[in-house]
Amino acid sequence: MIEIEEFTKKLSEKTPTPGGGSVLGVLSALGVSLISMSLRFSIKEDSEKTLEIRELLKFLNKKRIFFLRYIRKDQISYLKKDDFKSASVVLKELLESIEETAKKLKNIFKILNKNLISDFYLGLKLLEFSFKGAVLILKENYIFTKKRKTFIKNLIKKFDKKNIFDFKEIDKFLEKRYGNFIRGKKI
Repeated sequence: MIEIEEFTKKLSEKTPTPGGGSVLGVLSALGVSLISMSLRFSIKEDSEKTLEIRELLKFLNKKRIFFLRYIRKDQISYLKKDDFKSASVVLKELLESIEETAKKLKNIFKILNKNLISDFYLGLKLLEFSFKGAVLILKENYIFTKKRKTFIKNLIKKFDKKNIFDFKEIDKFLEKRYGNFIRGKKI
């Protein structure tokens, strides 16, 4: 794994990789890392939810490793001259992994230490952005492919309109906590 300084330098150069797909891997790894940190601060040894959080942390660590490995996998797939099939398959894996993560995190807000809400929320938003970015790259692949139109179109149909994150509960909490501050009123 290359260091962030080297990665960003290479990203800014006129080279085919790393590119947007690699950035999505970085953002996804950062997202699950922030979520993991917020969950670690939510562990209370005497709580019945501690075991659930610890299991979720193991899952998130596996996802973090997957997302980091995805970066290299994305770069290799892009360089293959197979009319975007490899790149699209790798994007499908990323989308499925983010979707699986979203399902695991569905009800976790209820047991989260609310003092870490901004980190948790930002982590979810990074995953959401990665998901939407992967769909966008699939659409781009569709435009440029010559032979794989049906394969890529089916992937787009599967993932394009999915709303895998539900922010209503968190948004309601944030509005209650920060609403007046956000609207410029005295707290």
